Amino acid sequence: VDSDCCNTHAAVKLNTNVGPTIFLSMYLPDDSKPKEAFVDAIVRLDACLLRLDANTCRLVVAGDANTELAPCENLIGNAVSGTHMNQRAILLMKWAAKWDLAWTSTFSEQTPCWTFQHKATKRKYTLDYVLSRGGDCFSTIVYDWDYNCDHRPISFSLGVACKIRRQKKTQFF
Repeated sequence: VDSDCCNTHAAVKLNTNVGPTIFLSMYLPDDSKPKEAFVDAIVRLDACLLRLDANTCRLVVAGDANTELAPCENLIGNAVSGTHMNQRAILLMKWAAKWDLAWTSTFSEQTPCWTFQHKATKRKYTLDYVLSRGGDCFSTIVYDWDYNCDHRPISFSLGVACKIRRQKKTQFF
């Protein structure tokens, strides 16, 4: 139906049998960039969802947030690597709350649950997330793909109700 793209995100809005659904892939600036760049990225994400009229849609946001989260009862699950919320994490959480997004991937039971491994220090972090609104969404971090990247991909499955068209039975007399 529609799409939106810039250096911080790519989004597509689809019509499905359960109504409109938006898939938004994000890439937020890391700590080496000024806080203003992170704020600008959040503003762009927000503008994208406003333009695509996300208030009426099922919504899945996934990608590299470049910030650690800490567990927060009933809001952020234990599949995270942070111990406290910095300003970037708080800003991202406020944005997610505005759009009524659940931090789906943080409630994973998968072990391990890191998504990023620092190349020099080999320390492992969770910096990538899947957030959703409007239905069941389950995610899994993929560790067995052999490729040269410091981030691990996250796959997700989204529950979609299907309407089955049944043929009317013809009765013969």
